[in-house]
Amino acid sequence: MLRIPAIDHPESCNPYSLRLPLPCDTCVGFLVYKLGHLCELFIWFSLSSINNATLSVGKSCSWLCKSLSFPCVCRNWRSARQYRFQEMNMFPNMFIRKRLPMLLISTDSAERRNVYSLPDGQVYHLKLPVPYNTRCIGSSHGWLVFIEIFSYVITLFNPFYFGDSKGTIRLPAFLPAKDFFESAREYELNPEYYIAKAVLSADPISCPNYTVMLIHGEYKSLAYYKSGDETWTCIPGNPLIHDLIYHNGRFRALCLWGELYTSDPEANRPQLESVSEPLYGQLRSSGRRYIVMSNDGHTLFQLVRNLRYRLIGDGNVLYQTVSFSVYKLGCLNETFDWLQLSSIGDAALFVGDSYSYCVKASDFSGITPNSIYFTDDFHGFGSVYRNPYQFEGANDMGVFLIGDGSLRSHYDPGDTQKHLVPPIWIMPTI
Repeated sequence: MLRIPAIDHPESCNPYSLRLPLPCDTCVGFLVYKLGHLCELFIWFSLSSINNATLSVGKSCSWLCKSLSFPCVCRNWRSARQYRFQEMNMFPNMFIRKRLPMLLISTDSAERRNVYSLPDGQVYHLKLPVPYNTRCIGSSHGWLVFIEIFSYVITLFNPFYFGDSKGTIRLPAFLPAKDFFESAREYELNPEYYIAKAVLSADPISCPNYTVMLIHGEYKSLAYYKSGDETWTCIPGNPLIHDLIYHNGRFRALCLWGELYTSDPEANRPQLESVSEPLYGQLRSSGRRYIVMSNDGHTLFQLVRNLRYRLIGDGNVLYQTVSFSVYKLGCLNETFDWLQLSSIGDAALFVGDSYSYCVKASDFSGITPNSIYFTDDFHGFGSVYRNPYQFEGANDMGVFLIGDGSLRSHYDPGDTQKHLVPPIWIMPTI
């Protein structure tokens, strides 16, 4: 047998590197390469029996369920994979792809979540752990964001670490929430929507110098935290922000009137700078705007989600999405303006309470091009005064086909899950 010296890798949670605690007389070779979105891992070693090293590899490599023919290496590896799949409630044909969002959905357990796969329309019962049975205030780079109701501490949590301590990062308390939360308890307001959305600049594990930006308060202002800071910093002004993303070193935020702002988190005192004309239209207070960067990073989209509502008994309101309008940022007469589009080509967009994503539909079977996948993110500028979720549950989810303007469904939560925590898109890191 060809003996290849072992390669020592740094201790890290990065799924593209791992440290193998193998006996000194074991022959190990390790090579990782990445071509586009395809990642292949080749590991060669000889073991006489299933030992801790084999199971450790199987545990560390759970993210390889599709990109590695794990059982083909040897009988021991096949047994180790079966053991790990049983432990994680996974099976070999699961359609889990990096760069394709999955829907994180509630279960009967307050501390567990499952995922829904769009390509095959299946619920994967992974029973992913979550620290709180409350609405996620954000989902970015595979990390969920929560705020503790009583301590105001912001927690970043990656469920794909399956309970490993490295998948939990506690940030300082967001003290601006204190006064509101105390009033919420006194006047029975809804604290779950005080923070409308949280966005990360990068994966905190692979990029330790990250920033978290929040949309908070009744007037949808911005606040940020830089890794290593002791407190959160509020950005002055009340621009009524609807959505934000991070791209090319800057946060890009979209306000109520469709005006685009940017903010440099590396500045000493980050401010909001207007970079586009507003996009006025028929957007009602119940409507929503989203900002999405194209898959190649060259086009910035603005989506306007058009809603209708009707009263249902005792003054409860049911909101339903009827259409989306799509625009891209262009330059006209030396100013940046929004140009309406009738098609986005091979792109598929994902919007909701999570980070807004764009994928190339032809890269994934079962994903419809020229479409918008959306979840129920029922919260407007008066959401703090309403019930946490819609009267009929988080049922305003579906796919909008831009070409013909039609709507179709994707995941149906059913009556038993209607009043549980709303589903949210998550980018898998396994």
